[in-house]
Amino acid sequence: MADNPYPLLKRWGEQVIISRGIPCEAPICMIDVEHLHKVYGSTTAIRDVTFRVEPGEILGFLGPNGAGKTTTMRILTGYLPATSGTVRVADFDVHQDSMAVRQRIGYLPESPPLYLDMTVAGYLNFVGRIKGLSAGDRPRQVDSAMARCGLTDKRDVLIRKLSKGYRQRVGIAQAIVHDPPVIVLDEPTSGLDPRQNNEVRQFDSLLGGGSHDYSLDPHSAGGERYL
Repeated sequence: MADNPYPLLKRWGEQVIISRGIPCEAPICMIDVEHLHKVYGSTTAIRDVTFRVEPGEILGFLGPNGAGKTTTMRILTGYLPATSGTVRVADFDVHQDSMAVRQRIGYLPESPPLYLDMTVAGYLNFVGRIKGLSAGDRPRQVDSAMARCGLTDKRDVLIRKLSKGYRQRVGIAQAIVHDPPVIVLDEPTSGLDPRQNNEVRQFDSLLGGGSHDYSLDPHSAGGERYL
């Protein structure tokens, strides 16, 4: 990232990428970024960024405001074109196969895309339909996402009546309702008080189940990687 001395750490960060390691037909890198640049007029937002995220890896971006973290995530998720460089997600090119990439990514932007006058279950059902879940699969997937995010007892509550911490949970639930192999979270604890922050960091249940069992512990995760 442009003039950024801060490291990219394999631990909890302001922005988080989770590769859940869902089996593929062939062993592939879940995210492969090469020589990524983004320029706005005379301003370089990111410069020559290259990194890989392997199946089962959890990766966090750390850095000051303006370092290009959110810009990188928006390019990864197909919401913003790069000036140059390549990005592949599950072996699909973000530029050439944007829809295929979006089907394989769960994305929580900095401001969760919530409809406040919908109930939790109604909103997640709506999101599931947009993301291509069949009518037969949606109830099971919605129930699963709510259970993994601790929202089952809030299923019939209007989102506008939820605390900010619970709204963040709903944002995470919409990112995982279609069970994607890659989850991208942009500042999932931004603006929360310590109690709400702790609630959102409880990802053991969010990613648990089957062969996918992860714990995002900022004190025990290690393995630095530098950008």
